[in-house]
Amino acid sequence: MAIADAFGRVRAWVAGLSRRARWLIGSLAVVALLAGGTLAGARPVSDWLIGMVYQNVVPPEGGEMAVTVTSYPSSSRVASILGGKGEGLNCSIPRLSKLFFPSSVVRNRNATATDLFRQACVFHDLCYRHGLATYGYSQADCDQMLQEQAARICTNVGGEECQLNAKKVLAGVTNGGFESYQSWRTSTYYEFDPSPASSEHMSVARVIDHPFRRDDPDAARDDPEQLLLTFDITRSNTMVACRNCKARRFSPRELHAAGLLAKAGSTAPTTVAQAGPAGGSSLPMTEFSAQSVKQALDDLVRPMYTQHRPVGLPADGIQSAPRVLTADNGEQFIVWINRKKPENTVSCVIIADGKNLLTHTRSKDIECVPRASDRMRFAAADMNASSPQPELVALAGDGDKAKIGVVGTGLFMSSSLQICLSTDLRTSLPPGQRPKCFPLRSPAGEPVSSELGAFQNFPIIKGERHIYLSRRVFDRPEKQQVAGAGHAVVFDVGHQLVPPGNDAPREIALHNDRKFDIPDDYDPMLPLTKDDDLRLLSLRTSGGKLHLYEIDLDADQPAPTQITTLLGAKAEKTDLDASWARRPVLVMDQPAENGEPAKTQLVLSRSLVTTTQEQGDTQDSVRLEFLVLERQKSDRGAAALRQVRGLTCNVTYTLRGANPSRPCQRSSVQVGTKRPSPAQMLQGAQLLAGKLTTPEQTDLDLALPDACYGSRPIILQPLAVDAAVRERLQPLPNLTVTRENRPQPLREVQCGPLSDAARIAQAMADK
Repeated sequence: MAIADAFGRVRAWVAGLSRRARWLIGSLAVVALLAGGTLAGARPVSDWLIGMVYQNVVPPEGGEMAVTVTSYPSSSRVASILGGKGEGLNCSIPRLSKLFFPSSVVRNRNATATDLFRQACVFHDLCYRHGLATYGYSQADCDQMLQEQAARICTNVGGEECQLNAKKVLAGVTNGGFESYQSWRTSTYYEFDPSPASSEHMSVARVIDHPFRRDDPDAARDDPEQLLLTFDITRSNTMVACRNCKARRFSPRELHAAGLLAKAGSTAPTTVAQAGPAGGSSLPMTEFSAQSVKQALDDLVRPMYTQHRPVGLPADGIQSAPRVLTADNGEQFIVWINRKKPENTVSCVIIADGKNLLTHTRSKDIECVPRASDRMRFAAADMNASSPQPELVALAGDGDKAKIGVVGTGLFMSSSLQICLSTDLRTSLPPGQRPKCFPLRSPAGEPVSSELGAFQNFPIIKGERHIYLSRRVFDRPEKQQVAGAGHAVVFDVGHQLVPPGNDAPREIALHNDRKFDIPDDYDPMLPLTKDDDLRLLSLRTSGGKLHLYEIDLDADQPAPTQITTLLGAKAEKTDLDASWARRPVLVMDQPAENGEPAKTQLVLSRSLVTTTQEQGDTQDSVRLEFLVLERQKSDRGAAALRQVRGLTCNVTYTLRGANPSRPCQRSSVQVGTKRPSPAQMLQGAQLLAGKLTTPEQTDLDLALPDACYGSRPIILQPLAVDAAVRERLQPLPNLTVTRENRPQPLREVQCGPLSDAARIAQAMADK
């Protein structure tokens, strides 16, 4: 009784303190208890303190799954992008801290905190490593989202005890994870959040095929084959701009292809040259009148390729990043899946094409309804999923005449695991349309259990092929099911399943129900090719080195097979330094051309801020290095990846006034790691690849958007390691940004070859 009274008095005293004081005292108490976890009775006291400190944390409503991190390939050639810095994705709860968790965090079930909260921890790992450079997430943002997703997991499994343990995970990372959070100089760009509600501003870039090249090849003859688009996204607005376009007006044929100029019949003829500068073409355009062309350009408001344009997205909802989808027939779509409200899983799906994005996307209504826009397709759809994915499906028709449909898909947990599909989002949808959900069955005909586990890996959509990787949460010895074991769920979603078709089966049989025993040190595992094979790539750092692994899910016992790397001009067998994993790795498909077989290419990069204080103007500098490795696509297993290109560049910003209050006018020496400088933003910037220069440049170009000079991205061409080939290539010009009427450069880029295997194998250093 005396003990109860004492606890009551302590509880009343704590309740009377300010919120900040309660948080501070509780945090110190948690740290102290974690340090002395061997004391008898420590866990009941820590449970009580956690409950008091986080008493205002409310579990989410609804039963949707925790968020599944999402991959955003930046172009049609990119098979996958691997982030995570080769350090694995998991719940790395310290051994001492585990003393404060029960043997099972779910009553009457065998599940540890490490296994149960894995899906939330994966998001948190990526948030700590990439959240700042990508979304502007602070450590507090990452910790809050960890708690939200851990609580959502508990909502699905049930029990107040689970919610208490979710709060313990939050307390642990809040008080002990600050050293793992990566700020400026170390955070790098990598997209993983399907619904970035906590981001106030983000910028993403995409590479699309030139949408007008076939419509007016003469006007576009000097344009790059692919266009680099940047999207500046705030909570209520999205702007798009082409960063490598020529500064010219749209031609009449391009305006016509975009639906902005009708043919004039018997009106007076005109020419492209009469309509304004459009590449110098003088082709007769007898189908258009000069007056109609002038009117179309006046209506366009922004008649130049290089101008910023607002994207007419619906006003409500959470603005997310667009996805680039390319059909087998070359048709390309830019698709947004914007969640409308946090309390349900309804999304607004927006479908656009490059022709509309480059001209205008003005809408007639702010609502997400089909009638709201003639320039894009709007559709509200529910896939019963926290992380819905788009898929292209060939609908009715033969060969090239088949119509391409865009459907939304998402995993849903009910009595068994299900895949839910929307209707074709390119068509008019019936009011209140609901998804059609199909239970998944193993090849043996058994339902796939909803207890399968944490879908902690990225959803992989390769045409009709869907691949989901999970790790089992519950330990069930009676069924020989071990917690932490991996499971690959592979199935196909074809046109016969798309609602409202009536000939679809009621269930979907898995193509592959493969189990694997691969430690989560190898996560994430993402596609090695764009084909529908089941080969995945993994990065892992250990002993200061980066190793690449192929994992074939079609194998009887999938396991990592280390890929040999041959580096430098002499193709020496060499291990890569671990610094090559700090920036995400691009995995690309190189199609067969010019008699060469199809190839798989890996683009690796690393960076280091090298700022020094110079006399006179302050300078902010960063060194960047790039590698291109490749092998034939048909090669498998340990078949070597050989370096074919490399480049090293020094980028120097000369600061105007060195003003520490302005991000683009301060040096990294002035602000340390707490605030960004030009060099620090560039060292973690998004990397893109494609054919981004003039048509004569047929080799791979790399691009880095520059936050300080948005209209002048840094576009580079890695040099061949073969000396004979390298003589024909030079780093691309136009890399220097100068002051108006002054020779002093504001940004200067100096590049050279990188073909020394010994240097590539070493860590980056200041000298």
